[in-house]
Amino acid sequence: AAWLSAGSFRGEGSARAWLLTIARNAVRRQYRRPAGAPDSFEPLDAVAVRAGWGRDPGEAWTDRIAARQLVERAFGALPADDREVLVLRDLEGFGNEEVAEMLGLSVAAVKSRVHRARLRFMESVRGIDEGT
Repeated sequence: AAWLSAGSFRGEGSARAWLLTIARNAVRRQYRRPAGAPDSFEPLDAVAVRAGWGRDPGEAWTDRIAARQLVERAFGALPADDREVLVLRDLEGFGNEEVAEMLGLSVAAVKSRVHRARLRFMESVRGIDEGT
């Protein structure tokens, strides 16, 4: 995407910020979904492998499906800002400084947003799991 947009770089800011903005917009496009569209996220198994979560080989298939659906529903219930910061930080692996530059925030604000988004995600998981 950066190569195709090379002509749009005006040299007013840093090339790094320009590239991070392109990356941010690419992530937003990938995870944006039209209203009413079904959730479409990376399979939980792939995320689990990347995150280093161990899998119990004896776990029933239906339990894995239920867990995946729970995580997808909880993530989908988050506000767009929470999803964005979690995708950039936890799924895409950008550092706090990079996320701050992409979102035009301070590093402290990114840390705070990530922390609050993770808490809301866990609350959402608990609420769905408990049926509330």
